Amino acid sequence: MKTNKMKTSKLVMLLFVMIFTGMSINSMAQRDLMRLQNFQKGQRMNQQNEWMCPIPDLTEDQQAKIKTIRLKNQKEMTKKRNLMREKRAHLITLQSEDNLNMKEINNIIDQIADMRAEMMKNRIANHQEVRNLLTDDQKMFFDNHRNMRNRGKAGRRFGHGDFGRQGCMGDRSGMHGRRMQW
Repeated sequence: MKTNKMKTSKLVMLLFVMIFTGMSINSMAQRDLMRLQNFQKGQRMNQQNEWMCPIPDLTEDQQAKIKTIRLKNQKEMTKKRNLMREKRAHLITLQSEDNLNMKEINNIIDQIADMRAEMMKNRIANHQEVRNLLTDDQKMFFDNHRNMRNRGKAGRRFGHGDFGRQGCMGDRSGMHGRRMQW
């Protein structure tokens, strides 16, 4: 009789564990599906709206000019990012040597800092170039949308980014893969 009770209790326990495991797997799958859907929604928005910011009432002329500015900036920034990656790799190499050359290390650090400052200046100049193409209402939307995006960046520093959230001018806030930053 005890063996039947033990068998029954083991079966009930096994059934309970299987149900709990199934529910956990299902909730993880749903969460992953939601993330995928958000990402795909962002991809569709990207295809429809190259600069990824739905500025209202853009004329075709404005769209063409913004696209030209964006492409020009992408080319420049890609070159600068690649050069910065080379400098960082060189810095890692210098830091791993037995006899550190602090003068050369400091020189590379200064070069990286100068490159970051130059990239930031370019981003702001390009933002202003796009902004100058817009009407007052469009500028207000563009500026407000940009501020909302920056708040998301502040949250991401502390691990609270929104997966797949879209910002203006090619920024994919909350996503690891970077595109273009303005």
